[in-house]
Amino acid sequence: MAIPARQPAPLRIQREKGGREMQRLLRLTALALLGGLGLALSAGAASSQEFKAQFQDDDCATHAQCGMGLVEGYGHVTTTLDVTGGVFDPSTGCLTDVTAVRDIALMSDRQAR
Repeated sequence: MAIPARQPAPLRIQREKGGREMQRLLRLTALALLGGLGLALSAGAASSQEFKAQFQDDDCATHAQCGMGLVEGYGHVTTTLDVTGGVFDPSTGCLTDVTAVRDIALMSDRQAR
């Protein structure tokens, strides 16, 4: 009596192959989503861009200095400057290591409001 040879179940092989393909598809989809998320986050990040600006400041009552200027590529601006810190050097009579905040507003933005 001959013992029939055991044949592999083709259905099980197809399921395993299909499972591997599904896992691969899910991994590629997750990778694509993460890549897209990374691009979206980097696009929303602050960018640094060089620009040139000229300001004409005078003393004013509400800030250390107030004035107007021109930021190349953007237009005319109004500006204020507030000193936020500094160290007085008695040997020179000057402030050193001065820090300040300059606020700049495009005049075209003010007219649009």
